[in-house]
Amino acid sequence: MIRNGQFLWRSLTAMSLASSLAACVPAGGEPGERNLTAPQGADGEAGAGGDASPGPTAPAPSGESGEAGLAGVMDGLGDAERAAVRLQQLKGFFIAADALMRGSDLAPAGVLIGQGVLEVYHAFPNDMAGYDPTRAEAASRIGLGRNPSRPAMADALRDAMAGVDAQIASLDVNGAVIAGRMIEASEGLYRHVDLGDGLVDETEYQHSFAAAIAARDALVRDERRLRRISPAAYAEALREVEAFAALWNGPDAPADLLPLGHVLAQGSRAQLALSALQSGG
Repeated sequence: MIRNGQFLWRSLTAMSLASSLAACVPAGGEPGERNLTAPQGADGEAGAGGDASPGPTAPAPSGESGEAGLAGVMDGLGDAERAAVRLQQLKGFFIAADALMRGSDLAPAGVLIGQGVLEVYHAFPNDMAGYDPTRAEAASRIGLGRNPSRPAMADALRDAMAGVDAQIASLDVNGAVIAGRMIEASEGLYRHVDLGDGLVDETEYQHSFAAAIAARDALVRDERRLRRISPAAYAEALREVEAFAALWNGPDAPADLLPLGHVLAQGSRAQLALSALQSGG
């Protein structure tokens, strides 16, 4: 399969991308669930900081429907639940970036962190429950720098994830509810990965992977509460959610994508298992 989307980010120099991620302000109107994976130089769209002069505008990845795959994910949620789900979505980007950091090049991880800050924090600031993205922005800048430090980037990313966990804990939202919405998000994003004619949008694949592993993370973080509801139901839910997350086998799109129906079938099994935990606690 020909990869499409991620190389458009990598075509920018690290300096240009870092500066393009500075001072993100969503372009006029309600941002909605939209794909912001490429900096929009003409509209002033940006995110995590940098101090180089502005770089060129990047073309949008070919998976133009992008974050439209998230439509409906927040439906029916109260304010606290909505904030917790949005924060978990952001953490998914960070967890996926941590997986990318195992490679020799830190820039892809820096890009992914920047995408998360851009698409989640800056697009939906009212849903962030006071979360401070400073350490996430620092991690992105380090990864995109000329001489990136792996230990410094890892420290900043660890702090960013701990900050998300602290904010979610303050909201006291059932982790099974969060996990279910992350599975829904992952499925929606996966619908836009296969572009047809042998093309795959690698950026959307990574975002779908990020949501899938965020589902597992939400469940594990709230293990104590959920086991009080039912130890057996928790074990079943964890097994099914882990099976769902394992469908991706990492942040890089494989040569042969799993059929969408396979992903949706496992997602349905995970959602059924989670439903036994979502009304308690």
